[in-house]
Amino acid sequence: MLVDALKLNEMIATLTTEVANLSAVIKSNDNAIRQMMEAMGTRLTRKEILERLRISDAGLRLWIKQGKFPAADVDNKWLLSEVIEWERKGIKRRAT
Repeated sequence: MLVDALKLNEMIATLTTEVANLSAVIKSNDNAIRQMMEAMGTRLTRKEILERLRISDAGLRLWIKQGKFPAADVDNKWLLSEVIEWERKGIKRRAT
């Protein structure tokens, strides 16, 4: 029984170390993702897109479904530079 308790303590110590290591990896990945997102530029939320385009949420969903507006990235946000490019192209189309 004492041997079982010692083995259990060793297993707990090993698992504690593994959890700490995994936590460090997750934190590192989180920081890398955050830095990458910052490097990519300003990102807009759905609310900001709706306000900018003066459109309803249903209208935005329809535009995305129809391919008239780009879908959000994995973080459910849009890159401002891409939205500006979309606006520029849309203004050109309306002007011609």
